[in-house]
Amino acid sequence: MQTLKHNYNVYWDNFIVLQILRQFLKELFRRADAGNYTSIAIPAIGTGNLHIPHALVAKWMYDEAVDFSQKNPNTRLHDVLFVVYDKDAKTVMVIAVTVSVCWMFNSHI
Repeated sequence: MQTLKHNYNVYWDNFIVLQILRQFLKELFRRADAGNYTSIAIPAIGTGNLHIPHALVAKWMYDEAVDFSQKNPNTRLHDVLFVVYDKDAKTVMVIAVTVSVCWMFNSHI
């Protein structure tokens, strides 16, 4: 079963956006788990028109995925995919490096 979820964004001006994005990600994971999904794909939310720094978005996405996984060890949700527009080389590079660094420092988890 495939489902498409939409969200709204606010313009990046301070760390209130961090709280909004993190709450949105938590809700996505909660709903995916409640729906017994095995995978979820999440776009690099806010890196386009809102100009949220790419590395921050990548770290927040990674952190929320790890947090959800640790708090829900019996979830069927095993695949979390971060979707990046392939023609945006800067975003692809920054998110790949950020997620790799996060993974290296959390590999003991």
